[in-house]
Amino acid sequence: MIIHLIIFLVLSIGGIGFFSYNIWKIRYNINLGRDLNRSDKKSERLKTMVLVAFGQKKMFSRPIPALLHLCLYVAFVITQVELFEIYSLGFKQSKEQKDYFNHRLYCKLLLERVLNLNSVLITRFLNFQCELLKRPHSWLTSLDMLLEYNVDLLIEINLGKELNNAMKLVNDKRTEYQQVPRFYREDDFVDDNPYQFDLIKPHLDKLETYHKKKAYLLRIKTDYLQKRYDFDREDGVDFDEQIDLELDYLEAIKKLSQEANFSLASKLEPMVVIWELPQNVFIDFIYQCMTMETPSGKKAISNSKRFMEKFLSTHFASPDGKKFSPTTIRTIMTPSRYEKRPSPEDRIDLEEIIEKYNKSEGLNKKSKT
Repeated sequence: MIIHLIIFLVLSIGGIGFFSYNIWKIRYNINLGRDLNRSDKKSERLKTMVLVAFGQKKMFSRPIPALLHLCLYVAFVITQVELFEIYSLGFKQSKEQKDYFNHRLYCKLLLERVLNLNSVLITRFLNFQCELLKRPHSWLTSLDMLLEYNVDLLIEINLGKELNNAMKLVNDKRTEYQQVPRFYREDDFVDDNPYQFDLIKPHLDKLETYHKKKAYLLRIKTDYLQKRYDFDREDGVDFDEQIDLELDYLEAIKKLSQEANFSLASKLEPMVVIWELPQNVFIDFIYQCMTMETPSGKKAISNSKRFMEKFLSTHFASPDGKKFSPTTIRTIMTPSRYEKRPSPEDRIDLEEIIEKYNKSEGLNKKSKT
């Protein structure tokens, strides 16, 4: 190792010395010359420069070398013009790209980042991103859709395990924002003051029943009265007054629930069906109902895959009380994931059920005739 270092140093010193000697030699020869007045005959000197330098006049004394040199010269000029055009376009695009966002590139880089990290780093990455965003729930939903859209491609390149892990963590993070114990989240408001009617009106219009709308408005009004010192006045609301306001709200909700058998708990804790058999048996049957067409050309279930995923994960649970995982549902409903579906012996065959139904219908028609 030391010998190699010594050889390298010797060669480097020798090369630098030889280069320096030649530079000194050229400089010495140049300094031997005398200054010459070249300011006379300007037009003649300019003409000679154009013919010799740009026109390559000396090369045209012999035809064949002249023709070959002309081809080389023209090619050089064309490449320089092209290079100048590329540089000018580059400067122009770099100026335009300040206001341009490449969504395709962003999605590609986002997928690479999420799929190349372990569970701990993905969680940290999601937390970091959500802290920077005004609407993290919307971003998490878009990320979940991006992963789902590329399911088949990622499975083909053997990234199914990483995909399932990423989708589970994204869904868990999104659930955190869905379970915030309020009817609104402050990140849904652009202004610093969330208590503006124009801002709550869109969400109010989405609520279906009168009682849900009334409960939502009561919650907003109570929050405003408890925190109005942040927006309307300098002195704060006393703690006992805040308690009284909350008690008034609870009393109003109690009366509201008695009026129409309405309960906030039913919104936060939906009714759940306990499925005693393996999950994949039921989910596979639902998937058959969504994909298999009856003789009349209709499907037993016409809802979208995303809707059924949300519905099943909200209203169905295993015997231990654990709700169906959206990732598990999505995986079983993926066409290429045959290994996740039940065996033929355990499977509820929808096609067989339809055939039996058609036969019984045919027999009933014959008996009537």
